Amino acid sequence: MFSTVNETFNKWLIEEMKARGWSQADLARNSGTARATISNLLNEVRNPGTELISALAEALDYPVEFVMRKAGILSPAPRETEKREELNHLFDKLPEDEKDDLLDYLHIKLEMLERTGKVRGRA
Repeated sequence: MFSTVNETFNKWLIEEMKARGWSQADLARNSGTARATISNLLNEVRNPGTELISALAEALDYPVEFVMRKAGILSPAPRETEKREELNHLFDKLPEDEKDDLLDYLHIKLEMLERTGKVRGRA
């Protein structure tokens, strides 16, 4: 019998599939897993392991930690931690020159916010 956390994860995963217009076959293809694996997961025949969670995170374009929390493998995190994980996940996907551009932008943005008093200056 599955725990509430896994039932919650399955419901979340089904909602994610619906939002993308994906079938089980689509999720299997995009995650590089067998359709039977996805079917067993959604029908609560199997628990998601870390390897499957990683594949699902990649397919859904979420940080692995976020999907692990949804599955109950990791404890819930404060929203600030989730934001940082998402920022790192997105940053890691950028080409190196775009990473540099983004960092330059963030420095400029921070300076502007410091001038308006929305954030305190650097220590």
